[in-house]
Amino acid sequence: MMDILTLLTGGGVLEVFQIGFLPTEEDFMELSASQYDSYFRKIGYTDEKLFTLLPQDPQKQGYDDFEGLNVCTEGEKNLLLCGVAMIEKHCKDSKKVFDSDFEKLKYTARTFPDVFSKGTKFEKYRKYQADLKVVSSD
Repeated sequence: MMDILTLLTGGGVLEVFQIGFLPTEEDFMELSASQYDSYFRKIGYTDEKLFTLLPQDPQKQGYDDFEGLNVCTEGEKNLLLCGVAMIEKHCKDSKKVFDSDFEKLKYTARTFPDVFSKGTKFEKYRKYQADLKVVSSD
């Protein structure tokens, strides 16, 4: 289940900037039975489906900063795909033409608050800086 902080901070958008490309549903492969067994032994049991991110598009396979998302849960996969959808909609609404995921992420880095691209290779393209503070409800 997604927590409110993830919703407010655009967790999926953050993850997209970290991996450096816009994955599609086809880029996720569910673990095999033996991989599930290995995961459960090393990490622990989860009742969620588990996936690896294996880009199918050769242009997405060569990103320098992409070290691979070893394993993600179905919830994490869905969060990442929601981030992709947000970025795709933002780019489409701009009415600009983009030749690549890289160009879409550069544009998004310039037009979204810097908290999304901070610490990624897209940080240098940011235009807006935001000072966000976590407010405790205690």
